[in-house]
Amino acid sequence: MPEGIKANEAESSQDEDDTKHKLPADFIVFSNQKIIEEHLAENERVIAQYKTYTDEARRKRDTRSQTTSMLIQLRSAGDGIWHELDFTQFDAACVFEASNNSEIATINNKSLFDMIVKGIKIQRDEQEHKFNLSQQYLQQFTIEQLDSFKSADPWFATQDVFIGVYFQKQFCEELCVENQELWSTAEKLENLERLYSLAKSQGLPKAFQRQFLEEMLTLGTQTGNYSKAFFRDYIDMFDKHEVRIMKNYDENLKEHRL
Repeated sequence: MPEGIKANEAESSQDEDDTKHKLPADFIVFSNQKIIEEHLAENERVIAQYKTYTDEARRKRDTRSQTTSMLIQLRSAGDGIWHELDFTQFDAACVFEASNNSEIATINNKSLFDMIVKGIKIQRDEQEHKFNLSQQYLQQFTIEQLDSFKSADPWFATQDVFIGVYFQKQFCEELCVENQELWSTAEKLENLERLYSLAKSQGLPKAFQRQFLEEMLTLGTQTGNYSKAFFRDYIDMFDKHEVRIMKNYDENLKEHRL
């Protein structure tokens, strides 16, 4: 048999094999919907058992735990299920609890992020002053997703941890450890001065600005480029009580040296 015919037959056979392994998009959507329906039905069956509880707090706790577990299972049950799921049908607190996942930034589902914002609000109201957003949780989102949180609820913009994570993502190149290892001390100092100026102009928390000043003052002494203006900014960030402690410590240190 001529080589050309053999090659064509081999290519045709390969195309047939590829076709066999490719599932149509509508079949995948149907499969995902079937998985969702099965999980929802099982979730309702389990939750129905909790309705017999006389302890309302226990019923609420177990119902939330079950729904959160079901959402986590759905996340790994099929490709793209969380993209399709209508999260508005669930307790927002459960959606928030289930959303702690490194792959969440890839999910394109507005209902998910809307319910996360509502879930955080519920947790804040229930836990009052005990609720804290973790840096690790916020770092999994893109800056666009953090923008959507801030637009939906201005509370986020008042939280130091949110502001810090947002700033880190906004200036990831300038704050990148790998980049800083390649820079000279003078370049690091110039970069820190720029970041401090940005943090100050944006009204970021003083504790956040202070970190830049501490690094700038340290590098300044190493390079002989010490800035009295930055030192004054640094001192001004402390309250009177803290300044008094610093002065007393300095005086005691001088006496000890003498």
